[in-house]
Amino acid sequence: MAKTFVFDAHWDAETGWWWAENQEIPVVTEAENFDALVERVVPIALEMIVENRCADPGDDVIIHVVAKSTTEIKLAAA
Repeated sequence: MAKTFVFDAHWDAETGWWWAENQEIPVVTEAENFDALVERVVPIALEMIVENRCADPGDDVIIHVVAKSTTEIKLAAA
C-alpha cells in the first residue's frame, strides 16, 4: 500500500512566491508559481523520504501538494 505525504502550499503575497512544507519530513521549498512549486517538491520529497527512512526503496508513495484559497470580502451595505 502506498504511503501518502501531504505538502501544504502557501502563497506569500509579500514576496509574490509560493512555498510548501511537510510536517513529516524536513522539506520547505519555494517557487514563482504553483506549477513550478509542484515540480520542485516532487524530487526533493522523494530524496528526503528515502534519506529520512520514511519509506523503503521500492515502496510506492503518493505526494499531494495542497493549496487553499481564502478571500475576505466586505459585503456592500443594503
